[in-house]
Amino acid sequence: ELGNEQHGHHHDTKDPKTDSDVYKIHGTWFDDKVNKMMDSEKKKYLEHWEALNTHLTAVDNEQLEFMKGDTKILSLESGRLIKTRFSGFNESFERTYELHKNLCIIDARLRLSLQQEV
Repeated sequence: ELGNEQHGHHHDTKDPKTDSDVYKIHGTWFDDKVNKMMDSEKKKYLEHWEALNTHLTAVDNEQLEFMKGDTKILSLESGRLIKTRFSGFNESFERTYELHKNLCIIDARLRLSLQQEV
């Protein structure tokens, strides 16, 4: 139903019906549809942040070489390996941040949920 005025009837100010009465959705199909859409979009959002984890994998000690006589100073090649990991993370983080920085989640529960999952 589109409302009384669109059908040529005059709106009765004594009519107790509100828009929520006229446009009520019955059944669970609407909730199910909205929940599926929300879950799908939430998954896509979290996948952006999950990509950052590829840069946060541990470096095996066998991959690291230290300067001769000093187990605290990495060789040039091992330093580059570590720097590459951090550099990749920083670049991915900046891209993800730029993509999401203007996103505003009004629902406090959803916002908190996404913050915890990220």
